Amino acid sequence: MTRTKNIIILFLCTICITSTTSYGQLNLSTGYFKILIDKKGFITSMKNITVKPFREFGISDKPSPLLCLYNTTNKKYYEPRKAVFSGNKKILSLYYSNGSVARVKIEEKSKYFKMTLQSLSNRSGIDGIQWGPYHTN
Repeated sequence: MTRTKNIIILFLCTICITSTTSYGQLNLSTGYFKILIDKKGFITSMKNITVKPFREFGISDKPSPLLCLYNTTNKKYYEPRKAVFSGNKKILSLYYSNGSVARVKIEEKSKYFKMTLQSLSNRSGIDGIQWGPYHTN
């Protein structure tokens, strides 16, 4: 009985540790489209999956930031440096070099993705946000 209990505890600890993790690629898909987001918060692939072979819209050597922050005073855009996905909450946390953290809720619908900026912490000096820019071919 003790061994079974230890195995269950180990399993539950593993689930807790992996529910909020850095990852190699976050794979999002609908019935029509597939997006890959890397561990820095950049879109590395955008594919139409309704036709074979799948049509790639992303440019392989030019990944696109999911979300940029803008500082008007410095006239500077900040791109994400790190991304952490919380699978159970469907929240992607994006970390920026100025110390800001953006929390984006991601919902995969049957025909589209819904991405909502839930919060932006340490936003001093940030006057705006920009989804993308998304580089396509």
